[in-house]
Amino acid sequence: MNLPMNRKQRRQMARVAPTRNAPAANNGAAADLFAKAFQQFQAERLPEAMDLYQQALIADPRHADSLHHLGLIAFKIGHNDIAIDMIGRAIAVNGANADFHYNIGVVLAALGRSAEVARHSERAIALKPDYAGAYMLLGDACLKLRALDRAIAAYRRGLALDPNDAEARNNLAEALLTQGQHDEAAPHFEEALRRKPDIVAAYHNLAMIYFVKGDKQAALKLIVQGLRIKETPFLKSLFLNCLRFGDTIPDSSLLRHYIVRALSEPWGRPGSIAFTCITLVKCDPRIQHGIDRAVAAWPARLSCQALFGPDGLQAASNAPVLRAMLHNCPAVNDIPLERFLTLARSALLEKAMAMPAADTTDDAALAFACMLARHCFANEYVFACAEDEAAQVALLRDRVVAALRSGEPIAALALALIASYAPLYVIPEYESLLARPWAGEIDDLLTQQIREPLAQRALRNGIPRLTPIDDDVSLLVQNQYEESPYPRWVKCAADQNADAIDVTMQRDFPHARYRPIGRTGRLDVLIAGCGTGQQVVMTAGRYSDAQILAVDLSLASLSYAKYRTDALGLDNIDYGQADILKLASINRDFDVIACSGVLHHLADPLAGWRVLVSMLRPNGIMHIALYSKLARIGIVAAREFIAMRGYRAVEDDIRRCRQDLIALDEAARTKIATVFGADFNTMSNCRDLLFHVQEHHFTLPQIKAFLAENGLALLGFEHDPDTLHRYRTQFPDDPGCTNLDHWHAFEQQHPNMFGGMYQFVVQKQA
Repeated sequence: MNLPMNRKQRRQMARVAPTRNAPAANNGAAADLFAKAFQQFQAERLPEAMDLYQQALIADPRHADSLHHLGLIAFKIGHNDIAIDMIGRAIAVNGANADFHYNIGVVLAALGRSAEVARHSERAIALKPDYAGAYMLLGDACLKLRALDRAIAAYRRGLALDPNDAEARNNLAEALLTQGQHDEAAPHFEEALRRKPDIVAAYHNLAMIYFVKGDKQAALKLIVQGLRIKETPFLKSLFLNCLRFGDTIPDSSLLRHYIVRALSEPWGRPGSIAFTCITLVKCDPRIQHGIDRAVAAWPARLSCQALFGPDGLQAASNAPVLRAMLHNCPAVNDIPLERFLTLARSALLEKAMAMPAADTTDDAALAFACMLARHCFANEYVFACAEDEAAQVALLRDRVVAALRSGEPIAALALALIASYAPLYVIPEYESLLARPWAGEIDDLLTQQIREPLAQRALRNGIPRLTPIDDDVSLLVQNQYEESPYPRWVKCAADQNADAIDVTMQRDFPHARYRPIGRTGRLDVLIAGCGTGQQVVMTAGRYSDAQILAVDLSLASLSYAKYRTDALGLDNIDYGQADILKLASINRDFDVIACSGVLHHLADPLAGWRVLVSMLRPNGIMHIALYSKLARIGIVAAREFIAMRGYRAVEDDIRRCRQDLIALDEAARTKIATVFGADFNTMSNCRDLLFHVQEHHFTLPQIKAFLAENGLALLGFEHDPDTLHRYRTQFPDDPGCTNLDHWHAFEQQHPNMFGGMYQFVVQKQA
C-alpha cells in the first residue's frame, strides 16, 4: 500500500537519506526484521514496513535504525513531531551516525526550526566531512537565519562536492543576491536553470538582476518563461514592474495575453502599465493611422470614415489590449491617443444622431462606443467637449427620455454614446433603464453608471463619525473630496505576499536597523486619510493578520472605498470619518500607521504628523508620503498659469485648462513637464494636482529634522529598484539607503526623482 503525498511532502522526502546500517550483532532477530522492513520501505509499502520496524523494536528496543526509519515514515505521512521524536531517540542510541543528524535536520527544516537545523547539519558534517547534502541543508538554515556569509560558504562547499544540485545552486545565488552581489549571483541562477528549468524562483531572481541592470527585455523574457511554469505572486508583481519601467517592449501574442490578464484579473494596479498598453496598441497600423489623423485634424472633428479609414473601427473594437486598458485604466497618459479617443467619441456621436431609433446593426461601432463609455466614466469625462457636441448629446438624451416614457425602443449605440459624455444616472427616469432587457455590454454600463453609484451612496449612512471636523482648512479639503473623490480606480489587487510584519520589514529593508516588533497575533493598522481605498487594498495584502481602521474626511470617498473593498471580500477593515488633527481623541494606538499624500493638505502638516506619532506604539512602523518642494516646481508654475487665466475648480474649467496647457509652446510645456503625468488625465486627479485648496511642500532636511525631534528612524524609501540601484552605486557606503544627507544631494542631481512624492517608512524608537 502506497500512502499519498502532496508535492511539498514529496520534495521534502526526496531530501532524506534512508540508511541500512548493520544492526547490533548480538540481536539477529532485530536484524532480520529490519532487513525485511527495509525491503518494504524501498517498495513504498509503508504500513507493512512500519509493522516490521515495530517488531524489530520489540526484539531490540534500542535498535537505532528501526527508530530512524519509523521517523522517516512519520515524516513521509506528515507527522513531523513523531518523526522528530523517533529520530531523536535513534540519535540518543547512536549519536555518531551522520544520516540521523541530517534527517532530523530535514524534518526540523519543514517546521521552520532553522537554528536546530544548523546544529544538526554541522554535527553531520563533523561526522562525515564530505557530506554534500548536509552542507546544502546547513546553507538553507543559515539563509533562513539571514547568516548569509555562513550560508554562502556552506553552499560553495556542498556544490564542490555535488555540482549537480540545482536547488542548492539557486539558493547560493539567492544568498549572493541578498548581499547585493548581482554579478556573482547571475551565473549561478543561469546554471541552476540549465540543470533544472522548472525552478520558478530562479526566473524571478535572475529577471530582477537584469531588470536592475536596465536590460528590461531580457528580464521580461525570463518572467514570461517563469509564468508559463507557475504564476507566482512574485513573478506577477515583477511582470508589472518590468512593464512599468521598460522603455521598449518585445511584442508577442503571449506578452499581450499576459498583459490583458494582468489588467483584467488584475495582478496589481492596472494603471501602472498603461504606458506599455499604449505602446502595444500603437503597433497596429490601422489604429496608429487613426491616431495620426486625429492629431493632424485637431481640434476639428472628423467623421467615422475620415478618422478610422476602411477598417480602423473594426481593428479598434477588436483590440484586446485596448479594450482591457479602457475598461480598467482610468487614465490614458498619452495626448495623441487621447485626441484619437476624443474624436472617435464625436464621430460615433454623429453616427448615432443620424441612425434610426432602434438601429443596432453596426456591432463594431457599438463595441467601441461601450469601451469609450466605460473609460470616460472612469476618467470622469475629462476629455474635451465642444459646445455643439454637448448640444448634440443633449438632443440624443432627450430622445432617450422620450422613448423611456413612451415605451419605444432605444438604440443601444445612442445609450452608449450618452454614457460616454455623462453618467447614465443623470438621465431623468434612469430607473426605467434598469427595467428593460439589454445585451451584455449595455448591461455592464448600467452596472457601472447606475447600480454601483447607487450602492455606494447607500453606504454613506453606515459610516461612523469618529471626530468633529471644524478646522477651516479641513472643511475646505473635505468639500473638495466630497465633490471629487480621489483617486478614482476600477480594479486593484492586494499584495499576495502578505507576511508577519517582522518578516515583511526585514524582506523589504534588509539593510535597515529594524527592531522586530515580535507581534504574532492581530496587527493593529491605521490608514489616516484612506481616500477611495486603493491604499487600503495594498495595505490589507501587505501584512498578515492585520485589522485596519481607515479614516478620511470625505464620506463620498469612504463609501467609494468601502464598496470597492467589500467587493474584493476584504473583511478586516473598519471605516470612519475623522480629521487627523483630532484623531488622538479616539484613544487608540497602532502597530502600523500609513498616511500617504495627506499630511501636506492639512493646515499644519507637522502638527498632524505629531498626532499620528503619538498614536504609534513603541517600535511601530509608519508609512509616510509628502510632496517634494523640488519636484513640485513645475506644478507651482502651472498653478501660476491657472491663477493668471482665472480657471476655477469646476469641470468645464478643468477641461479647458487641460487643453490650454497641452497647447502651450514647447518651451512653456518644458517648464511644467511634471504636470503631464497620470494625474493629469482624470477629472478628480487633475483637480487634486492643479486646483487643490491647500498644499505644503517639504525638503529632505526638513524631514530629517522632524524624524530626529520625534524619535523616528528611517528604514528606507519606497522607490523603484532602478532608482535604488543608482543611489547605491553613487553611495556604496549606504546600502540601506537611509542617509538623508545623501538623498538630498542625490535629489539635487535628479530634481524630478520624487515627482511621485517622498514615500518612506520609519520606525518609532522604543
